[in-house]
Amino acid sequence: PEEKKLSVLEEKIIQAKVGDLIRLENISFVGGTPIPLPVSRPVMDELYQVMAENPTLEISIEGHICCSRNDEDDLSGQRAKAIYDFLISKGIAAERMSYKGFGHTRPLTEERNASEQQMNRRVEIRVVKK
Repeated sequence: PEEKKLSVLEEKIIQAKVGDLIRLENISFVGGTPIPLPVSRPVMDELYQVMAENPTLEISIEGHICCSRNDEDDLSGQRAKAIYDFLISKGIAAERMSYKGFGHTRPLTEERNASEQQMNRRVEIRVVKK
């Protein structure tokens, strides 16, 4: 029988311990909105696939923004919820997931250029239970 090749995301989740954070690469949104861009769809589908194939996996979806010290409208939370809502729409149980926005409180870089800003503008998942 042919062996199933694991996706990069699936590999990361399998190796992760409870509490580990995994950055979802290539998740992008329409500027200033929680609307995922089409480039995000393959990663969202991949996350759905991992959730569907690992029924005991529980995650927290964590949103982050760049460039602004305040997140009055909770854009980071709205973006995390957009991923959550996508997974709900595909049939993943709400009890297996939570979401939260962290605004600009956990930057990865100093944002000296567009590339660093993009690094801070991200969605991550935290493994809650395996």
